[in-house]
Amino acid sequence: MRVARGTLGKMAEFRDQCLLRISGADDVVAARAVLGRVQAVGQELSQSGDSAMSYVSDVMDSPTGPMVLMDAKDVGRSQLQQVLDALVEAAERSGLRSGTLEVPPDDDRLGDALIAVRLAVLGTVRPPIDDASTPRSDRRVPGEWLPVAGRWLRGPGWQPVVVSLAGAVSEIELDSIDEWLDGVRAPLVFVACGSVETGMRVIVAVAGREPRLSFLATGREWGSGGLREEAEEFKGVISSLAATSAYGYVTPVPRARSFGIGDEDLPFRFHPGLGARLLPDELAVDGFWYQVLGPGHLARTGPLPGVEPLAGGRVGLTIGAFDEWVDEVQQEMQSIEPGPLRGHGRALLGPCLLDRREARALWRERLSLDPPIGLGGRRPRIRER
Repeated sequence: MRVARGTLGKMAEFRDQCLLRISGADDVVAARAVLGRVQAVGQELSQSGDSAMSYVSDVMDSPTGPMVLMDAKDVGRSQLQQVLDALVEAAERSGLRSGTLEVPPDDDRLGDALIAVRLAVLGTVRPPIDDASTPRSDRRVPGEWLPVAGRWLRGPGWQPVVVSLAGAVSEIELDSIDEWLDGVRAPLVFVACGSVETGMRVIVAVAGREPRLSFLATGREWGSGGLREEAEEFKGVISSLAATSAYGYVTPVPRARSFGIGDEDLPFRFHPGLGARLLPDELAVDGFWYQVLGPGHLARTGPLPGVEPLAGGRVGLTIGAFDEWVDEVQQEMQSIEPGPLRGHGRALLGPCLLDRREARALWRERLSLDPPIGLGGRRPRIRER
């Protein structure tokens, strides 16, 4: 195994979020085992009294080669050299005959493309919480969602197909999307097809404490008609996942630069229901054009007008016309007040709009139930509005 020139210097420079990758390995299994040594070396440093690593991820697969992400902000350069030496030694013992150990170059081509976007359609779906006492750090989106996402990405046949995994970017073939998605075990992965000039579709799969699968579609010259067509397709995709989801929504957004990273993707600057990220099975984020709601939501709101029954006891709620939402979210960017459509949505979903503090209190209440009460059998906690 070859070590790329400057690797130790880059490990020191980016030590608080350093990605190590072995590219071009003849034996991917052996390369994964080599990178698996990073966790062990980190533990050895801690036990010897040296500064410990704050975080080391599991080994992640990428189209270019296996990778591991580490936070070594409290680790000195000499200890980083120990990490590097241990990986070289492990490669020699494993018989790895080819491959390059490197810190991948920073490549934000996806973010740079999206920064030019004026309007987009965003859809998000979150999996249910079946047991509040279950550890949540390793939660992932259901595996059966990924083929659905892959079909949606491949639909128009747009290329190139770009994968961004923990900041490392690779290009793959259109027909290999399913195979690649099925094998990914990363905490955050982007896959984009096409370009903002002609049309782009993007998904992001997030694992961990607040897992979700999000979809975004945009085109630099798209008007309301193009956005509406994509929104209707989003609606069908998210509805098809209803039986295994806790909550989902579709909305136009006036920007997409930070898509998949945080709540700044959403169209209105103040969202009353951010607690939905913690408890999506009975809380909502805000009023949106379309939402998938479950028994936990309906236990809080009571019957809602005009909903469409979906699988698994879920319902679909559509508020107003999509084109009207496009106009409204653009106006909201210049205002401190929500528009009338959003106000109507908030009125309907008021009991489900809890902030993080309130959601944490509800979470603690749920943990105190013995045994935990499952979705649909939980005591509704109605909030006076």
